[in-house]
This record gives sequence, C-alpha cells and structure tokens, in this order.
Amino acid sequence: MSIIGAVSAGIFLQKLVEIMVQRRFPRSTIVILLIALALNPLFFYNATQNLAAFLGLVFFGLGLSHIVRFITWGNTESGFRVGLYFMIAVLTDVTALVYVTAAAVSAPFLRHRRVGEKGARRANALVILYPAAAALVSLAVLNTVFLRSPFAGATQTAFSDFGQRLTTAGEFFLTVEGALVIAPVISAWLIAIIVRRPGAIFISTLVFVAFIVGFALGLLPEGSTGNIFITMTLMAIALVPTARTRTTTALIDAVAVVQIAIAWAAALTSTALAVWAAQVFGDAAGG
Repeated sequence: MSIIGAVSAGIFLQKLVEIMVQRRFPRSTIVILLIALALNPLFFYNATQNLAAFLGLVFFGLGLSHIVRFITWGNTESGFRVGLYFMIAVLTDVTALVYVTAAAVSAPFLRHRRVGEKGARRANALVILYPAAAALVSLAVLNTVFLRSPFAGATQTAFSDFGQRLTTAGEFFLTVEGALVIAPVISAWLIAIIVRRPGAIFISTLVFVAFIVGFALGLLPEGSTGNIFITMTLMAIALVPTARTRTTTALIDAVAVVQIAIAWAAALTSTALAVWAAQVFGDAAGG
C-alpha cells in the first residue's frame, strides 16, 4: 500500500506540474510550491499511511485546479472536470464529501463571469456537486439492497460522540500543534488577498470548518495529520491567476516559502508523525 501511495503521489505531482506550466506559472513559483507541498513529512505520511484519504485529497486538488477556470472564466469543460474529480474523490474516500461539499457550496462566491444572470451561482454549484451526490445516492441504494444499510462501512461510526470530539478539536487548536494547523489557512487567505480574489477566503475558511465538523462527526480519523495543510496548499495553487505582475509573483513565492517552514514545524510537533517516524527508523535500524 505504501508503494501504491508513493506511485500515486508521483503521478499527482507530475499532473500538478503540467497544470502549473499550462497556466504559465514562473519557474520559481512552481519549484517553491512543489517543495512546500511535497518535500515534507506530512505529504509522505499521508501518501504511505493514509492512502484512501490521500487519494481523496489528490482528486480534490485536481478538481480545485479547474474550479477558478470554471467559475471566473466560464469554461464549461473545466466545470465538468471539477464535478468528475470531486465525484472520484468522494468514491475513493467517502469522508471527502465533507470538504467537497464545502468547496462546491462556497465556489459561487468567487468572482463570477456571468454577473447578473439569475440562478447562475446555483447552477455552478449544482454542476460541481451533482456527480458526487449522484454517485453517493447510487452507492447508498446498492448498500441498502445488498448490505441492508445505506451507510454501511466507512460511515457507520459517524455522529457518535459529537460533543466530545468537538471539545477535543477546540482544545487541540489552543496548542502549538493546533496553531500550526491553522497557519496554512492564513497562508491561503494571504494568497487570495495577493491575487485579489477575496471570495476565495470564504472557500478556504468553509473548507477548514468542514474539516473540523467532519472530525466532530467522526468522519475524519484522528490520524488525519497533514490533510488541512495539503488541502490549503492546493487551494493556494488553484487561486494563482495566469496573468501576474513581478510584485505579485514575489509575494506568492514569499508565502510559499513560509508554507515550507509551516509544514516542517507542523511535522516536528505532530504526535502521529512522531510515532510513525519512530516506527520507520526503528524498522530501518532493526533491518
């Protein structure tokens, strides 16, 4: 499974580079963003230890890379790609429904091309969310027919101990480790301000809240270390426009460099990663 995760990570990074090259990112921005996203223990931990969630994030990230082109530029093909990528993300890991829904609901708040057209924002949200919703309904029907429960499997523990989990999440964000989890969200806000897309602040915030709610509902396991960091870094990449000034590029690169520091600080303070690292290096030493 670790090999599958490593191969998936490589393919995803290659696809991400292709997208950034197509959107004419400066080489400095491409290199720094890739280092921020992938060259840290958080990325390798999720790719090798939490494969389903990692693949869900991969497909979610690919969908995010097309969401601005669909909403702001009015590119219909990109809209279908967003919907399909989000559908695959949810089918790969049903907990992806949490942040896919948040992104779909908040995406219409981006700067809209079809200003003044009645129902355009709702239609965009429907295009993004419909494939994932339809796939989940079909899956629920099949579960009901064959397993006699529409939510058998991954969601069977959902909604248990909601209050206790929510309290745990609140206490966690008061710690140093918790503050480092919030830091990537602030970075995504800064990118949104730099590229003058304030609506993206709402998207990143809602996705962040969706992670917290997902954990409180029992949909996200406690070992989901790095999910927020990866998602917010992908969010920042998705927001960067094709046309940039030198000042904008320099500011984006500066925020990306800060992301590198955040990733390593979060990894070094993470309890889950400490246990994983001890097992990896312990096994290596023993071998």
